[in-house]
Amino acid sequence: MANKKPPFHHRLLKHIAKIILLFFIICIPSLISCCHNVPRPQTLPDPSLQIMTFNVNWGMPAPEKVYQTMVDSKAQIICLQESNLNWELFLSPRLRELYPYIQFRHAGAAGGMAVFSKYPFEEISFQRPSMGWFGGWITHYQTPFGLIQVLNVHLKPPVGEQGVSVSAYLEAPTIHRQEIQELHPLLTPGIPTFIVGDFNEEDDDKAVAWLEKQSYKNSLSQFNTCTHTWEWPFWFTKLKGRYDHILHNQHFRLVYAEVLPVKASDHFPVIAIFFK
Repeated sequence: MANKKPPFHHRLLKHIAKIILLFFIICIPSLISCCHNVPRPQTLPDPSLQIMTFNVNWGMPAPEKVYQTMVDSKAQIICLQESNLNWELFLSPRLRELYPYIQFRHAGAAGGMAVFSKYPFEEISFQRPSMGWFGGWITHYQTPFGLIQVLNVHLKPPVGEQGVSVSAYLEAPTIHRQEIQELHPLLTPGIPTFIVGDFNEEDDDKAVAWLEKQSYKNSLSQFNTCTHTWEWPFWFTKLKGRYDHILHNQHFRLVYAEVLPVKASDHFPVIAIFFK
């Protein structure tokens, strides 16, 4: 005799239970974590190096706000994720004078990246990790501080091919670590390095933890351990996470890092300020 499908209401309850479990897995860590926030210093060293990362959302929910945030940030280097042709057509003409060095890499709707820089730069490598959905982009910059390199990443979202699931969420940190481990050897050793972007994981998850074991420091967590960088409406509440990071090696000293309170995407921009 063929197996009968469970009644519809049983399948529905099972589905709801999975969603509730996923909600608690995502939200509980942020609710129980200890918080500290350091105020922004009144004066900054001059000169300083300011780097910003921003997942702008491929759907362009608030392009004018994104543009104004980039202008107001005063960052010399801005790395975007989820950019595409429409973002390029909107941002490049408006920002060309402020950022004379611009490059986009398009990859479908949500897989693109972009760099806006006040310093000349060249592409060194672009590679999609074997376990990832998106690429990692290495660029070298000629700055007043000398040569630096930036790895812009967009690690795999914690979803599966069929969408949101508890198993995909739990597997994501291991995949993120594998992605970073594939990209890291492509970096040039011995020069100032910044690894930035949408990691799709929290401060203490596996990709960030692996980089910290390689002597990188997570900029934001040194000044702010509370503010989320991503939010998404979910039933009667919002899912929140700290998914966007700027990590750096020992060649620069960190002055300050913060999440900019700009609601222009499902992500918030993160900026870090350095000096040598």
